[in-house]
Amino acid sequence: QILIHHPDKKKGGKSEAEEKGESDPKFLAIQKAWDILGNEKKRRGYDSTFDFDDTVPSGSEVLSNDDEFYELYAPVFERNGRFSEKKPVPHLGDDKTNIAKVRGFYQFWSRFESWREFSKYDEFKDGDIEDASCREEKRWMINQNERIRKKKKKKEYERISLLVERAQKRDPRLIRAREAEKERKRSAAKERLAAKLAAEKEAKEKLIAEERAKAEAERIVKEIKERERKQRQSKKKMLKKKTKLLMKQVETSCNSLNKEPAQRLKFLKMTDDLCHNITDIDELSEICKAFENIDISEEKVETGIAIAALEALENVHKYWKKGKADDSEKLQREHEEKIKLEKEELEKKKNALKGDEWSAEELSTLAKALKKFPGGTRKRWESVAEYVNLNCSQHEGKNRTKEQCVERVKEMGKEMQHKRETEVVSSSDAFKQTQRNVKTKTERKAGKVSESESLNNNNEAGGDAIAEVVWSEEEHGQLEAALKANPATMEKNERWRKISAAVQTKSKKECVARYKYIRAQILAKKKVAQT
Repeated sequence: QILIHHPDKKKGGKSEAEEKGESDPKFLAIQKAWDILGNEKKRRGYDSTFDFDDTVPSGSEVLSNDDEFYELYAPVFERNGRFSEKKPVPHLGDDKTNIAKVRGFYQFWSRFESWREFSKYDEFKDGDIEDASCREEKRWMINQNERIRKKKKKKEYERISLLVERAQKRDPRLIRAREAEKERKRSAAKERLAAKLAAEKEAKEKLIAEERAKAEAERIVKEIKERERKQRQSKKKMLKKKTKLLMKQVETSCNSLNKEPAQRLKFLKMTDDLCHNITDIDELSEICKAFENIDISEEKVETGIAIAALEALENVHKYWKKGKADDSEKLQREHEEKIKLEKEELEKKKNALKGDEWSAEELSTLAKALKKFPGGTRKRWESVAEYVNLNCSQHEGKNRTKEQCVERVKEMGKEMQHKRETEVVSSSDAFKQTQRNVKTKTERKAGKVSESESLNNNNEAGGDAIAEVVWSEEEHGQLEAALKANPATMEKNERWRKISAAVQTKSKKECVARYKYIRAQILAKKKVAQT
């Protein structure tokens, strides 16, 4: 058509405009068609202007068999597939299509991208836009057209989503797949329930078996204990019977030999010792063999038999006493060895904990670590040991362990306690000295005491200032108890607050002044004692 209607083919007797084809409507139409069809974007816009069947199945159609579903929905998907940006467009398939391909088909249409445009619904056409009076009006017209196109595009995607939703709901393949999944879940639930019931049954049976076994074991233990109790009772009765018989036989033997009361008491005591310390019936039977020929129904027996029986009793008692002494010595030696080993082990542990002597640098670092990691800190002593090892340069490869740190802190506490105990003066001496100082000051003010007496009293006080506040014995006892209950390791202000609270009639300042006064007295006494 271009070759037929091209102006170059129609030369001769025509105007310049006609020769260029500018006045030929056919050529202009062909040229416009070429511009549209040659540009993909313009061609899609042109194709979108044709009438298109936008209808989708309602989803309420009555389908007599599965084939009717494919006959109803396949043409709709194929019709709308022509607008797809992605190619190729999958087909709906039939009843024999693999379920994976079916799900892929619906996944494609759920993410369907359409190139269809709706320029034919523009409010302002190309001529209107070109005739705009200004740039702002032209831009407004374009925006209005874009707004209309977006609304139409949105409705287009809603229509495709509705089509996919209704198809998925009616697709016999997906229906069968959903039913199969429900059946699988029901079967799995039944299996889990059966497994749970079987486990509960097994646990119940196991518990019953354990209870039966426990009851049987308890019954056996009870029977054994009962049998042992009866055996002990039987042996006890037999032992008591033999002891009684033996005592009578010994007494009969002593009577037959006309023994003195002291000797008779001696043999009876031997018999009593043996009978009370020998609990084995067999051992006692061996002793009784020596007296088997002595008849207690007779007042006297033959002299030789009685002498032999008493000698045997004496030898057995002597042997038993010697064995008892040996056992006692053995136990004593074992006990002493055990104590010795425990002392050695304790000494080794103390030496291991003590380690090398602590330098001044280590002690200073340890004090800083205790302040940095107060009581209640998680893994406190591990942190203290690590801090000491990191900040001390005198280890030469020997690190302090947490046990050594704990032991050294305990020793420091003992040293501080000893120091405080040596600094505390007895309550009676402190009270008497205070009363003398107060009396001296009072009399000096009244002019009743000479300067020499006042000087003597001041020298006894160690040259310190006289306490202006009078302290009773009860108050001084409360102060002394509070000083012991609140050691110097506490925080300073907190310590004196608690001490003043314990001494109810004195303030914190008065308690501090009293403590300093007493300490000055003690130091003065020590200095005098040393000179």
